[in-house]
Amino acid sequence: MEKNLVILGLVLNIILVLRLWRTGLHSPFRHLFLYSFFVLIRSGVPVLAGWKQNSGSYAYWWAFSEPIFWLLAVLLALDLCASIFHQFPALTSWGGRIYKAALGVGVVLSLGTLFLSGAPEQFIWLHILLAVQRVVLTSLLLVILALLFSLAWFRVNLTRNTLNHAVIFFVYFLAKAGVVFLLQTVGLQIRGNVNMALTILADACFLAWIVGLTPRGQNVELRVGHQWNPEEGERLVRQLALLNDSLASRQTPTTGVRGIANEQ
Repeated sequence: MEKNLVILGLVLNIILVLRLWRTGLHSPFRHLFLYSFFVLIRSGVPVLAGWKQNSGSYAYWWAFSEPIFWLLAVLLALDLCASIFHQFPALTSWGGRIYKAALGVGVVLSLGTLFLSGAPEQFIWLHILLAVQRVVLTSLLLVILALLFSLAWFRVNLTRNTLNHAVIFFVYFLAKAGVVFLLQTVGLQIRGNVNMALTILADACFLAWIVGLTPRGQNVELRVGHQWNPEEGERLVRQLALLNDSLASRQTPTTGVRGIANEQ
């Protein structure tokens, strides 16, 4: 049953990659395109090689591919943030820098705590991966929840594709991160049932991306956020615009100085 679900997921990934490419949506959703291609390779190699989940080869493959998953997940989240707040480029730029800096500090502190507490020498690479994994997933969960709150609170214009992508990504990543935290907390004895549930949900999300992202949806704009009080929502957006202008003005003098230096 689980193997059939994995094969179904591979088929859905192939369809999504081809659909994004043929419709030209691979450009505005380039990180989703890369992530789908990555999932296709990550899931396909063990199936083609016949590796079981409890085998050493599968474990090494997971360890090799897991950091790539973190990188693409971070890029997906930052890309989604830029799409939601496309009206405020300076704000999203500063927010992205702050998040990357905080993530780097979190990883360093996590590894420092791991070694100071006396990490076991056996399978040290696994303990390092799990320590970094907790930091990355926790930070991404906070970013995703903040974006979800922003969609409900701020009156912003989004294309239908962006809104659909945001909702699907929220469901997909929250489930994926939730499963990781559940396995680390409860233990691996429930891995079989949990993995099957996650595979079903992941397949459903890839199907939703196939259906929900269309060329027409790229041209249809929707007004979302603060539906219970549109006037208050507009006021909050104006405050975001003022903050964005303030951040943008801080970059302008630096740009001007560089321009004068280049002219000289």
